[in-house]
Amino acid sequence: MSIYAYERRDRAVNFGDALNGWLWPRLWPTVEADTAGGTLVAIGTVVNSALPQRLPPGPVWILGAGAGYERPLGSRPNHWRIYALRGPLSAQRLGVSPELAVTDAAVLLRRCLPGVTAMGEGVAVMPHIHHAVEAGEFWRRACDLAGMTYLDPRDSVAAVTTAIRGSGLLLAEAMHGAIAADALGTPWVPLITSPRMLRFKWRDWCASVQVPYRPWSLPPLTTYRPYGRGVRSGFLAAQHWGQIPKPLWGANRDEAALAAALHYIAERAEPMLSDRNHLETLTQRLEQCLET
Repeated sequence: MSIYAYERRDRAVNFGDALNGWLWPRLWPTVEADTAGGTLVAIGTVVNSALPQRLPPGPVWILGAGAGYERPLGSRPNHWRIYALRGPLSAQRLGVSPELAVTDAAVLLRRCLPGVTAMGEGVAVMPHIHHAVEAGEFWRRACDLAGMTYLDPRDSVAAVTTAIRGSGLLLAEAMHGAIAADALGTPWVPLITSPRMLRFKWRDWCASVQVPYRPWSLPPLTTYRPYGRGVRSGFLAAQHWGQIPKPLWGANRDEAALAAALHYIAERAEPMLSDRNHLETLTQRLEQCLET
């Protein structure tokens, strides 16, 4: 059996996708030696019209993946079986029963790593993979100035999860950073800096764990790299400009300005953490699907 993980065109490793190769052999040690064949599609926003062309022939088992990118999947082959989806928006987009909306499969990290038993220390910041690729050093310098830990989504699963478990708060552009934090018991706050951030997938997952999606928006960091330029980016920043006082930014959105904004958010944002009983129920539902 193969384990599907999305690969970026630039070949950059991404924490959410890398979880597939790390998590499943630990939960299911014989998965890759299983002679039943087929492909496990689990962690990622990958259930879309492009997925059939990305998979080898044979049965497909979908467990906790989500919809969002590309066009909707449409009709799916008879040998595809959906056991669970990331959330209710994925179920709605795919036109399947809402009972298949469970939560993101990355929540099963809880079964491989112990949750935090005491509040960690300090604030960690994890940008979206695209922003880490385009402006990672900019973010790192800003975090250093803010006295915060920079988490690169290209780092190993072990490094990222260890840092999350040791932090008292995670500011996350990377959704699977937030999912890992929630699963392990570290409070988190969602960030957004450009339209590349897909709100659909965040709302989908947040609905599954019954927490509101209230991201803190930062103006596009156009002075470093142009990943935030354009009419849509400017409109996005204008929509949420009131969240962060303009004097923190001024004319130059440099590392010091970003550090000040991150500090402002960490001080004033309401940290999110799902109800532990509800999360345990969702975890058990995914385990039942896995057992099946």
